[in-house]
Amino acid sequence: MTYEEFKNLDYPDSYPMEFVLADLMFNRQLDFVKVSQIYTNSLEKERHKLNSRFNEACINLTQLLGKNFKGKHKSEAQKRAVHTFNLCPTLPHHIHDEDYGYTEEDKKYWDEFTKRMYGIDL
Repeated sequence: MTYEEFKNLDYPDSYPMEFVLADLMFNRQLDFVKVSQIYTNSLEKERHKLNSRFNEACINLTQLLGKNFKGKHKSEAQKRAVHTFNLCPTLPHHIHDEDYGYTEEDKKYWDEFTKRMYGIDL
């Protein structure tokens, strides 16, 4: 079933979605196994994203706590840490940007860097 076919189904707009899906599965228009696989894949993708964010945070902490960075390299490590902090969905974003000179260019750079490192957008 394509999305267009799904949109053109003849169900009332007020009809609960779970009844529509149950009806489609009962009539074999929608394959339960395929839906389950897709859902499992989406959970795995989310798990990978969260695991990658955690790894990125640990790398940042290791860099900053190691005290091996000076000058430009220290500034880059701090901006990487600000970038990672801004990825957290439960903390306020951009509260450290000004303190560490974090800009839109830095965001773009670290977004591209982490995508290359982890294979996904963090």
